[in-house]
Amino acid sequence: MLARTRLAPIKTTTIPRLELSAAVLAATSDAKLRKELSLPIDDSVFWTDSTIVLQYIKNTSRRFHTFVANRVGIIHKNSSPQQWRHVRSELNTADPASRELPGISNDDPEVKNMTISFAAGAIKVAPVDPLFERYSSWYKLQRIVAWLRRFCSACRKKCSHQDSNLSVMEIQAARMVIIRQVQTTCFAEELDILKRRKNLKASRLYRLEPHLDDQGMLRVGGRRVDEYIDQNSKRPLILPKDHPVTALIVQDIHVFHARHSGREHTLAELRRKYWIVAGRPLVDRILRNCFTCRRVNSKPLTQSTRAVHIEPLKSLDASTFLNALMCFIARRGTPMKIYSDRGTNFLRAEKELRATVHAWSKNKSIDDTCMQRIDDDRLRTLFCEVEATMNSRPITAIPGDVTEPEALTPNHALRMSVGDGIQVQTDDNASLDNTYGRAWIHAQVLADRNQWRLGRVTEAIAGEDGLVRKAKVRTSSGVLVRPIVKLCLLEASLS
Repeated sequence: MLARTRLAPIKTTTIPRLELSAAVLAATSDAKLRKELSLPIDDSVFWTDSTIVLQYIKNTSRRFHTFVANRVGIIHKNSSPQQWRHVRSELNTADPASRELPGISNDDPEVKNMTISFAAGAIKVAPVDPLFERYSSWYKLQRIVAWLRRFCSACRKKCSHQDSNLSVMEIQAARMVIIRQVQTTCFAEELDILKRRKNLKASRLYRLEPHLDDQGMLRVGGRRVDEYIDQNSKRPLILPKDHPVTALIVQDIHVFHARHSGREHTLAELRRKYWIVAGRPLVDRILRNCFTCRRVNSKPLTQSTRAVHIEPLKSLDASTFLNALMCFIARRGTPMKIYSDRGTNFLRAEKELRATVHAWSKNKSIDDTCMQRIDDDRLRTLFCEVEATMNSRPITAIPGDVTEPEALTPNHALRMSVGDGIQVQTDDNASLDNTYGRAWIHAQVLADRNQWRLGRVTEAIAGEDGLVRKAKVRTSSGVLVRPIVKLCLLEASLS
């Protein structure tokens, strides 16, 4: 007794074609048995429950497509139409091979009982987390959270605010609440370890030496950070790279602080307040998706002009003085104190500044200010703002470690000890001044490549590990031995 079966192809096909393939299998099996058996076989009878297949086999006048024609030819080669018979499906003994058979009952005593266990984990989602993904503007998100905080405060105190506008303090408080929620969601383990005053050696934030401030927020730590951070500013807040709020902050700083400059300038402005863990890929993605940067093909919006100071005054009224003050702040940094002889223009300017700050905190006169006609003084002030943006762009590489000094900008040389400038050398900061001095010399040498000495490498010197560490270089003044990190290969031998 011989039984053969075959699986249906993955590609969907018709039932008549499957039945015809079964008929081919029966004919070829008969031919194989006749070849292998030594017993004489007088006749073979083939049974099928498909009348269509029987019509295919007995046809002698019609022509078929390739699939049916090839298989009918194989059947005619191994059998004759007179050998084929029809059988009803319920009497077909080969039919169960192509159908599902009843399985073993679960009541069988020989069947072992199986216990299936399921494990499910619950992800805690804070109620405000969906709010962070709803808005595409960092400023708008801060305002929404500020309104929600005011509403909750009014509900607790059962009173209503008389002022219908948000204050600057409310927006700043909302900003800190958002960042605290982001850190709680993404750095829950690190916050718990620091609150228990334990070590973070196994954490991804270990190299940042994080610590908790007086508000319980994660900030960059380390003793060497104090050497180059302004005493009046706080350490950068630590943010994750894959949170929607982080992307909104980077986008805001790129647009309103870096003014659509490149990656290094955006990173330099960002790290004044925030430190994103592995943030360079995020900044690159934000810059690639920036419509303005893509429109100008990542080219600067203005020509690069550095270290320029021109300050003409047309009159001595309060408006002209305010424009001159804005130019001064843009070029020399924000002064700690301003002394005057209490002239009428200075007193009037002080009143206008206080009134403007009060109005802007209530979102008033913003549109009026933006729609004002630009005269010569305002145009000159605008140029100074552009100049300040250009002079804050880094000219050296952004450090990848928190223990390294920040990237050098032209403002470090222009402002010296004011704001972001280099501190004047004293006994307390002599090491810091030397660090910046070496950085400036290194940047100038790298920039002036015409002064680099040329030579030919005559011998490569390997270290103890078998790798090339030094090289002998023949120059016009003799043969020198230099480490390979201080060599720049201009032309290599093809041999």
